Amino acid sequence: MRNIVNTAARNYRALAVMLPVALAIVWFRPASGTAEQRAADLCVRAETALKHGDDESAMTAYRESIAIHSPSVRARYGLAKLLAARGRFDEAKTTLEAISPYVTSPREWIRYARALRKARSDREAEAAYLRAVEGMPDNPAHALELAEFYLAAGNLHSADAHFRRAGALGGGRGRILAGLGRLHFSRGELDSAAACFRRALEESPGDVDLLCDVASTELRRRRPHPALSHVRRAVELDPHHARARYVMGQTLLALGHDEEAEAQLAVFERQSRLAARIRYLERNAAENPTAQRYQTLSHYYLLSGRDSLAGACLQRATALNPLVTAPAEAIGPELF
Repeated sequence: MRNIVNTAARNYRALAVMLPVALAIVWFRPASGTAEQRAADLCVRAETALKHGDDESAMTAYRESIAIHSPSVRARYGLAKLLAARGRFDEAKTTLEAISPYVTSPREWIRYARALRKARSDREAEAAYLRAVEGMPDNPAHALELAEFYLAAGNLHSADAHFRRAGALGGGRGRILAGLGRLHFSRGELDSAAACFRRALEESPGDVDLLCDVASTELRRRRPHPALSHVRRAVELDPHHARARYVMGQTLLALGHDEEAEAQLAVFERQSRLAARIRYLERNAAENPTAQRYQTLSHYYLLSGRDSLAGACLQRATALNPLVTAPAEAIGPELF
């Protein structure tokens, strides 16, 4: 992270000079060609604005692209993503609806389904996933993604069917076993869940979420000692993982180690509060991006061990204000 900060510090003066020039070249390039070409140029303009933290200009450019050439799939995906990030799910769904007539392949149906999920349009997302699976019935990845969609939606019967179908087609063994384990756990079938999780862990021994799944299952089976072994490994791999801290606290309580349990649960509470602040600030930064907000997000991500996101937010903050060169927690009512 220190290298990222030092790089930003060395380059911010160059950014200050280059940014206005770069934006001017893209923004004021004369429009020419067909409506489709002009719409594509506006998408380039939007994507350039996004790279420099200017979400408002990006939204304007995407909207102009759609106004010039309504079927602009690129613009509609871009605009819908920005709208969903701001919690404007109905607008995002409406923006995506016009794409449907232009989706012609299973791969495109998968992309469309993912965008609809972000717009919280689960019924339409399900239909898109089913079109993808019907269009390429022998593709295990499509069956697996549909199974995971059903599991997240709580449709356990359909999830079970598609996990097993993905397995029969030769899909990723680890993901399928992990999904089946979570399905069994949701049904209260703890022995079956434990068996699936153990086999999935053989495929991905360093998966922190999977280690927490195993520990939670063992704890429900009243086997706190094996649970503790797995959750300790999870915490060692990722000390910032809130769920691992919570499961650790619950396991220690089951073993009667109250003082250690309280310490772990206190860490869980701090991490949960930090995660809540990050989510809140993410929404506000999406709605009204400022250098202060991205600088503070960078600081929070750094505290939560997410260095790559911290670096990305710092770069966006520097693009908005070249004087911002390091993560810091800004103070003021305009922040939130």
